[in-house]
Amino acid sequence: NYLSILKEVSSLEFQEKYQLASELKSGREIESFKKLQVIIKSMFQYNTIAIQKSNDLINDLKRQSINRIYFISVLILLLALLVILFLIKDISVTLKALTTNLALLQKGEVPETNLFESQNELGQMAGLTNALTKNLAELNRFAVDISKGDYSSEYEYSGDNDLLGKALVNL
Repeated sequence: NYLSILKEVSSLEFQEKYQLASELKSGREIESFKKLQVIIKSMFQYNTIAIQKSNDLINDLKRQSINRIYFISVLILLLALLVILFLIKDISVTLKALTTNLALLQKGEVPETNLFESQNELGQMAGLTNALTKNLAELNRFAVDISKGDYSSEYEYSGDNDLLGKALVNL
């Protein structure tokens, strides 16, 4: 209805019948439609602003989430690096102690320090090195006793195939 009235007003103005067009424009129906048009336009503007604010809020939340993800990732990376450094330090200390003790044993010396034993492979190697050191120290004590003429000194074999121990006992 409103559109047909607007077309008719435009047609009258085109035909230069301004008086009739003016009377038709001033009708109550036209005024109601104009008010409705203003209300719709303001609602459209309000909704456009609300949508823009919502989009801005969503974008801010995205940026915050991405920043949190970056922060947590960096934190996890740093924590992983600390754990790796701790493990490397622990492994290198154990390997250095093992190397030192084995170097002393290779030179014929008996190290006086016991290595720290644990359940991992390095700890098991440390335990075996400690047992080897203890066995060599006992063999050394037994050989010194025999060299001094103390044939009553006793030696307990470290295993069924303890060739050096058996050779010393047979002396």
